[in-house]
Amino acid sequence: MADETVLIKKYSNRRLYNTSESAYMTLDQLAEIIQSGKNVQVVEASSGDDVTAYILTQVLVEEAKKKKFLLPVRLLHLMLRYDDNMMGDFFDIHLSQTIDSYVKQRKSFDDQFKQVLHFSTEFTEMARRSVDDLAKAAPFPFFRPGDKEPGKDEGS
Repeated sequence: MADETVLIKKYSNRRLYNTSESAYMTLDQLAEIIQSGKNVQVVEASSGDDVTAYILTQVLVEEAKKKKFLLPVRLLHLMLRYDDNMMGDFFDIHLSQTIDSYVKQRKSFDDQFKQVLHFSTEFTEMARRSVDDLAKAAPFPFFRPGDKEPGKDEGS
């Protein structure tokens, strides 16, 4: 699914057009497409220039406005202070690899945790059945789980 790329055209009036849906869209809708696992490519309608990075940056800035936080201020200062290419290389090579690695590790941990929960549920059910089976084969026929204790009458 991540291999599927949705082509978005950006018009001079800043409107975005989803070519696969044949409809105009908002930045929030663009974010939803990406969150669903699809890639997008945004091109200028008039020139065909690729403006994907610019539009995705706009999406991030809009999200930051809502959440009142995007990147640490110190990192923003460094990004503005140093050469454009250095920061681009850093983000393209190191940060993207780190994020990919984190996402893979998190998914692996989540999958392992689900397996532990599933095993725990199965184990609990097996234990319940074992106790039931043991009660059926109890060597003391006068006492079965759920029966009253011997020697106690109902009035006490």
